[in-house]
Amino acid sequence: MEQESEEEKTTRYAGDLKIDMDALDLEWERQPVLYMHYAELVADAEKEKSELKEELDVLKAAVGVNIVKKEAKKPAEAEIARQVMLHNDVMAKSKEVINATYRAAVLRGAVEAFSQRKKALEKMVDLFVFGYNSSPKQDRVDRIRDVKKQRREEQGEAE
Repeated sequence: MEQESEEEKTTRYAGDLKIDMDALDLEWERQPVLYMHYAELVADAEKEKSELKEELDVLKAAVGVNIVKKEAKKPAEAEIARQVMLHNDVMAKSKEVINATYRAAVLRGAVEAFSQRKKALEKMVDLFVFGYNSSPKQDRVDRIRDVKKQRREEQGEAE
């Protein structure tokens, strides 16, 4: 199976976050399922990151031991550390850890977005209950005027 690109993932995340205003009941049913799906993806990504960090630590230790074994006299700790960091396998594994950390961060952001989606659903239901989308609608200019007047009254300002 082909690996999904970052752009495809972003498109999928955006699609999952989208709310169908004409099916709020279905969106409420879908919300916890989506949230749990992405929470599991975060857990998997965090697990992968931890495993890769563990592999990196073991690799660094093995490379360090090999460096010490090759040298006629024991090199300084700083020299061993430099050689370990410059080793091709260590650099490749470090890159994997960085990528795993990035994937986990993106997925944590997606989970946070689903928390925001829940709040948006709550507000959309409130709007629905209060007849925001019903007819006839108050003219936009009148609504803006009324909101400004209400804000002035709330702040105790005179007209």
